Amino acid sequence: MKKLLIKITIFALAIFFAGMFIKGISVNNATAAIIAALAVIIANTIIKPVVKLICLPINLATLGLFSIIINLVLMSAVVYFVPGINSTGILSTIIMATALSVLSVILNLFL
Repeated sequence: MKKLLIKITIFALAIFFAGMFIKGISVNNATAAIIAALAVIIANTIIKPVVKLICLPINLATLGLFSIIINLVLMSAVVYFVPGINSTGILSTIIMATALSVLSVILNLFL
């Protein structure tokens, strides 16, 4: 439970700072960042493995580059469904998805 709270806090801070530093991403308040962090963690834990398994042939054919598309779609879904998080372009969503993916890998190594 403690690890989950640490992950939620770090992801919420990352999303909040992404809204400050990435042009095209806006985060209205800390509550929206926390809800988005929960949505990202749920998407990465439950939805992403299922989608990767379904898209395995495409992912193998593209040598793993299709994972970027999967991350983009999941991040776009989070931006769409969480009120208070807005994205004005696909490039800003790609940058945010990439940053959160790298953060997720780092957190999984240390937690």
